[in-house]
Amino acid sequence: MLLSLIKRVERLTSLAGIALAALGLFAMALSIVVAVILRYFFNAPIPIIDEVAAYILVGLAFLGLADTFKAGRHIRVTLIYDRIPKRIRGQLELVFLAIFLGYTIFLVWLISKTVQQSYKMGSKSWGVLEAPLFIPELLMPIGLSLLALALFVKLTEEIIFTRMSKGKTAF
Repeated sequence: MLLSLIKRVERLTSLAGIALAALGLFAMALSIVVAVILRYFFNAPIPIIDEVAAYILVGLAFLGLADTFKAGRHIRVTLIYDRIPKRIRGQLELVFLAIFLGYTIFLVWLISKTVQQSYKMGSKSWGVLEAPLFIPELLMPIGLSLLALALFVKLTEEIIFTRMSKGKTAF
């Protein structure tokens, strides 16, 4: 019951992350096309486009982390892992997921502190836009939080599957 609710929330937040990333990709592509047209045909460049596109690109990377994990597309070094017996691999998978989740939560905390510091200090970008840095920085802990939620769901599913395959109750 609780797991299905968590999975539903995770699915919705993951879809929201992908929707935001898709919207960001569209906005980035559109702004670059407009900038190119204005620069070459009207000799009227827009100096902030490069800066905005860079911020959007960082957002795309972080907002796509959870979906990339769920699709099994993260880089994985399998040189040693593939040689480990399958019965041990499942237990190692739990350990690796727990470490990955812990590290991701640590990154959310650490980067959130950076965002908070940028906000308190009123840090601005060095570019023409002079954007408050906490705005683009905020996309990093949001994307990492979505990844942490996906990792939590996967770890919980693996624990339940492992316990049930041994004939034990889920919890």
